[in-house]
Amino acid sequence: AILDPRWHIPGEHWGKFGNAWTLYLQDPTNEFAEEPPQWVMDAREEYLEATRQPTREGQIAAMKKVMQTSADNFYVIGICRAGTTIYPISNRLGNIPESWLHLWTWGFDKILRPEQWYLKTLELKPNFEAAQSDLALLYELQGKNDKAREIYINMIAQHPGRTSARIKFGKLLLRERKYEEAVSQFQEILKRDSGNREVRFTLGLIYYEWNKFDEAIVEFSEVLKRHPDDEETRYFRAAAYGEKKLYPEALDDLNRIPVNSDLYANAQIQIGVILKKQNRLPEAIDFTKKAMTIKKGDPALYGFLSSLYEESKDLKTAEQTLLEGLALSPRSADLHYRLGVLYEKTDRFDESMKQMEEVLKIDPESAEALNFIGYSYADRGIKLDEAEAMIKKALELKPGDGYITDSLGWVYFKQNRNEEAIRYLEEALRIVPDDPAIAEHLGDAYARTGRVQEAIEKYRLVLRLKPDSENIQEKIDRISR
Repeated sequence: AILDPRWHIPGEHWGKFGNAWTLYLQDPTNEFAEEPPQWVMDAREEYLEATRQPTREGQIAAMKKVMQTSADNFYVIGICRAGTTIYPISNRLGNIPESWLHLWTWGFDKILRPEQWYLKTLELKPNFEAAQSDLALLYELQGKNDKAREIYINMIAQHPGRTSARIKFGKLLLRERKYEEAVSQFQEILKRDSGNREVRFTLGLIYYEWNKFDEAIVEFSEVLKRHPDDEETRYFRAAAYGEKKLYPEALDDLNRIPVNSDLYANAQIQIGVILKKQNRLPEAIDFTKKAMTIKKGDPALYGFLSSLYEESKDLKTAEQTLLEGLALSPRSADLHYRLGVLYEKTDRFDESMKQMEEVLKIDPESAEALNFIGYSYADRGIKLDEAEAMIKKALELKPGDGYITDSLGWVYFKQNRNEEAIRYLEEALRIVPDDPAIAEHLGDAYARTGRVQEAIEKYRLVLRLKPDSENIQEKIDRISR
């Protein structure tokens, strides 16, 4: 017998039979999926039970049951194996063994390193640019940025007038968040190629992120002089105009993005945002509803319209809008998330958690949903261990996020781990210095540990940021006695 669960367990990933059942277990909505019958689920449970056994003896005993079920059902008649698959026939590349028995996935990527092809090529032809460029990209994919950087610098030294290596080097610097160095590389390119669309657009995005909106507008405008139909650049120039409150210019750019563009729905949403900022909320609602008749079924438009109804205090219609959107796009993580937040605001905790669980089914690495559930548990003082685990995972997914950092500090506060709570809450307030909730959390942690003056200072910060905050003055009075 071939002792491999793919031959004996129905519905296994990369299974040798019952592939429609496998698809169902991975994603029931897949058009090729087929719901497994109960006997299949029973057989799978036997195998899962074997994997849960803590001892070798228990695993063997449980696997005997699995093998007997397989024999009874006779899933597969094995008359031959797959033929020999790919394997190297020469060791001229280096790092290749003298002989090779059979290649499957095991060992292949460990022995035959892809960079060997490029290294051997460059040994024969040291200045071969295509091999240099591909090797640098491979190093980036492997996370070996220092090696990639070294190659790019050498390529730039060899051919200072060519732009391709500088562009790739600049993008590597951006990914490493070395923005000043990246800008320097891009500006050097523009000295030789002032019309380079990719470089000017990237510079515009950097300036936009730095809140240097005038500089961003200049770069985007230079692109549009040469590429007037560049929808992406026009969209971001509109965003920069909006940040400068140059609303007529922003609206002009947004209205020129065509209906067939992938950015059309986002452009319509930005028009609605501008109308809302101009205190024209009813117009924003009507405009968005009109956009929905043109771009039917777009979940982003349903989400935005719901937020406008919420802004106008019409929570019932906001909820109904999200439900309508989900009826058309049941796998929209954003709509499920928005509905969960709305349920939380209307004191429907259980329904809120169900929506967040739906988000995690669709996107298990949604930092926002993980943080929302974790913080909700922490704030209620329930399931604190689970809350801590979820928030930590969220912070791994979005390191440096101030709100998630606050959540972790708050769960530590609820666990009476006061020093850890203070450390994370102080860090959260450094990241988001104008958030009254974070300031109040830190004040509570200081108050609990007897750091009265620091607590009062944070409570007063809350009142400056949000003068109508409830109970803050009472907290100050209580710890000042």
